[in-house]
Amino acid sequence: MSEYEKYDGRPVKFLIHARTGLMDEKLWCSWLFLCLILFLLNITGVMDLKLIKIGEFVDSSIAGLSFSLIVVSAVREIFEKNELIIIYKRQNDNEKQGLLLLKVLAPYVFTSMIFLVLGIISLIAPLVTVALPINMVIMIKYLYVALLLLGLFSLFHVCYGIIINIYNSVRREVIKENIKNKEKKE
Repeated sequence: MSEYEKYDGRPVKFLIHARTGLMDEKLWCSWLFLCLILFLLNITGVMDLKLIKIGEFVDSSIAGLSFSLIVVSAVREIFEKNELIIIYKRQNDNEKQGLLLLKVLAPYVFTSMIFLVLGIISLIAPLVTVALPINMVIMIKYLYVALLLLGLFSLFHVCYGIIINIYNSVRREVIKENIKNKEKKE
């Protein structure tokens, strides 16, 4: 039994095994670039991160988490159970059975976890009464904005992946139909 067959339900372990499928490399680069721009804008005084009130992001965090659930439901409608079994059984030379399915599902877990963390921070941050140095507050707010941007980029990646999967699903059905029609003619 491979390590993927006995998956124990821990989301971080899940993400570690499927880390290469979390998000497209170009989206990672775009996110890092945007975070760098935000950092530079804050340092130069063009933008003031002190104005951000983290507690106001509870609704967007819950909406992101809810949207992630909707997206997972959509994927379940796109793939039939037998297709998921085929994906699970497929393996490359250097990969173990089940890894491909983990990579397919990982972006959904990743996106959901980001919005879960954002929601928890949004709920707890306004309750903190300890006075922190202003530089630390700015850094925390910067990291929060960076995480929020990562969540948005990840959500886009997941939505785009669903669109591609829908297209491929329809394409597979058309190909099957064409093969059946061709066999009937022969």
